[in-house]
Amino acid sequence: MQVTRRALVESSLAASALAAGARGAAPSDRVRIGLIGCGGISVADSNAFLD
Repeated sequence: MQVTRRALVESSLAASALAAGARGAAPSDRVRIGLIGCGGISVADSNAFLD
């Protein structure tokens, strides 16, 4: 079974949402970001996130 990049991202987001809901994410929790294959537009997106 081949896993597409889109399927990987969707399942990762779903798992993150479940984990956050299970522990009741507090508003003071730090936001963490992970980038895979960061280049081109992704660099601009990450810089915008950090601003």
